[in-house]
Amino acid sequence: NMCTFTFYMVDSYGDGWNGCLVDLQQSANGSWSTAATFGSGFTTGYSAVDSSPLCSGDSARIVINAPGNWSTEVSFDLVGPFGDTLVSHSAGASLSGYQLMGSFLASCNSCASPASVTGSSTACTTGSVAWTSGSSALSSQVDYGVATYSPSAATATTYATSAGASLSGLLPGTTYDVFVRDSCSDGWSAWSQTSLMTASGPLPTLNTAYLVTGMSPVTIEFTANASGQDSVYWTMSTGAALGGDVVTHSFSNNGPEYAVATASNSCGSVSDTVNFTVGLEELGLLNLSIYPNPSSGVFHVAFRLRDAGDVLIRIHNMVGEEIARSSHQRVTSQMDVSFDLTSMPAGVYVVEIQTQQGVRSRRIVMGR
Repeated sequence: NMCTFTFYMVDSYGDGWNGCLVDLQQSANGSWSTAATFGSGFTTGYSAVDSSPLCSGDSARIVINAPGNWSTEVSFDLVGPFGDTLVSHSAGASLSGYQLMGSFLASCNSCASPASVTGSSTACTTGSVAWTSGSSALSSQVDYGVATYSPSAATATTYATSAGASLSGLLPGTTYDVFVRDSCSDGWSAWSQTSLMTASGPLPTLNTAYLVTGMSPVTIEFTANASGQDSVYWTMSTGAALGGDVVTHSFSNNGPEYAVATASNSCGSVSDTVNFTVGLEELGLLNLSIYPNPSSGVFHVAFRLRDAGDVLIRIHNMVGEEIARSSHQRVTSQMDVSFDLTSMPAGVYVVEIQTQQGVRSRRIVMGR
């Protein structure tokens, strides 16, 4: 099934193409061959016409064989058997050897390929395609896949003409080739092609925190403080898996432990690891007391170290912002440190005591 494609040549100066040669190439199985070379006989005058047959359904392209001496004077149009312009070039820009000027799928029926095909995406997993069908089109088909994809009737979806289509199931940060063709009374048009690239973000964010809420066994409340997420789950060093922004888990053994928070949305996932030590004894922190609790603003943090060392006490709110701190070096005796938060809003705050062996957190409630 072959038909003729016509090549119209123009020279803006009127002295022919001065050695410019243009190849019409075709491929049925990925191997390109030259079907015709245009321009060798165009040695004088303003215009010339040539033609070549192509097999319907083959891939085809126009490639510059040789630019000649005055390539800025060169114009051409390759027109299909039913008058549709497939590849066009206007005088003005310089040409170079092996330059690809355009590609298409050869079609030998009167069904014109869709025009003005555009793809777009502002999301990570979805996109859209729009097109304008020819006047004789009865329906349209859309097919798409990761770049270098080849369309297939078996995977294409049928739409009304010029309807536009939403694309789903895409991968973040990925380029897709999108193909559209029309159906007419005498068969399908050649595919028209466009491309789009999905977004790669924004990814969720995490601002993890934890708070010891019980001692027998040691029970810890973990907060992911996630933003922009569809889901949050936690993986504990004990092997437990929990879902939610705020979770609580008990640890039966003293010593180093960890919890990993993972927040996910359609663009991907981010993770953050919380490391901590279970048990006061491992911190060398004895007789810890925070009083009064609840407090009207002034409260005390009392404790004793098993071994002499440095201590840092930090007060922060529930989103991790530091409110106050008190640093002490070479502590050897019972400590009683006072804090005045009367200028801060009522609410829940976290007292964090850091020794050289680890960090211990307790919650305090501020009322007015």
